[in-house]
Amino acid sequence: MMKKRIHFTALLIATLVAISCNKEDALPANPEIEKVEVALLSEARENLVGAAAGNKILFAGGNTGCLACARPDYSKAVDIYDVATNTITKAQLSVARGAFAGAGTANKVLFGGGRNEGGYLKSVDIYDVTTNTFSTAELSEARDRLAAAAIGNKILFAGGYNGTGYSKTVDIYDVTTNTFSRAELSEARSLISAAAAGNKIYFAGGNLNGSSFSTIDIYDVTTNTFTVARLNGPKSSCISAAASNKIVIADNSFTTSSNELEIFEVASGTSILSKLSESRDSFAGAGIANKVLFGGGFVGIYSKTVEVYNTDTHSLSKSQLSEARANLAAAAAGNKVVFAGGAVLHGFSKTVDIFTLHK
Repeated sequence: MMKKRIHFTALLIATLVAISCNKEDALPANPEIEKVEVALLSEARENLVGAAAGNKILFAGGNTGCLACARPDYSKAVDIYDVATNTITKAQLSVARGAFAGAGTANKVLFGGGRNEGGYLKSVDIYDVTTNTFSTAELSEARDRLAAAAIGNKILFAGGYNGTGYSKTVDIYDVTTNTFSRAELSEARSLISAAAAGNKIYFAGGNLNGSSFSTIDIYDVTTNTFTVARLNGPKSSCISAAASNKIVIADNSFTTSSNELEIFEVASGTSILSKLSESRDSFAGAGIANKVLFGGGFVGIYSKTVEVYNTDTHSLSKSQLSEARANLAAAAAGNKVVFAGGAVLHGFSKTVDIFTLHK
């Protein structure tokens, strides 16, 4: 969702930079990040969506309009990063879209729902990693601000807003049969975060008419059933990412952002609390091996800080994006975590930061 920013005076910005740098400098550098490379998207945009399967990471859609536009332009661009060849190629979605969701597993990546100038969308773009081709399908309900995650041979799209009300619909795509089935969340809501680890997907938090939720709907791919758990407190918008059989959930709300992390051990269902070094909103995160990287965002100014959370030692270390920005996307595959696009001070970014972690 596009957010309008009020830019402060030079003196205040300088003060905030100093504060931000002091917090960042308190974190040790991460020796397990081998290198950081920079590439470019085919089109500068914010609010794009990242998803991965096999050795491909895709960044799709988003907004390309001016920062002050009430109806921003929507993008149909897809940038496909190949982890094996370290190259980026481009493709297109069937329709331009924003406020949608995407996820991948096995040899498929799906992008579904969202909205554009024509209204709310139920269309789904299905990318086949093996054939490097796209096909299309449909969700059972048109909606935006939904969530998606994948585990095993299933990709789930959950919740959202359909123009007249909030949705509890869950569309379950079976990669093996290329078919959809339908289920329901325990509560209708939008702006849910989603991540998968072990044999479970966690759909956490959310918003309904300004009210925040602590609800977690947990999908078990083995039994094809849902159970319900609770966050430590209500969150209207979160970033969730998985690493080493744990799901890490960070507050990402524009109005109530905190630096709290909640880490769930999927096997036991237990959780612990931790913290990032500073509160921020509009950032992105992705996990790989035993690391979750949270990068960019807004801390009074646009941030280039990347905080690396180790799910084994529960410690934080640091790195940096090449460009400070918010409303960016992140996804991971192989030993790479990639951050792409976003909003910068005077427009939108084409920047792609590629972090390689030591195996």
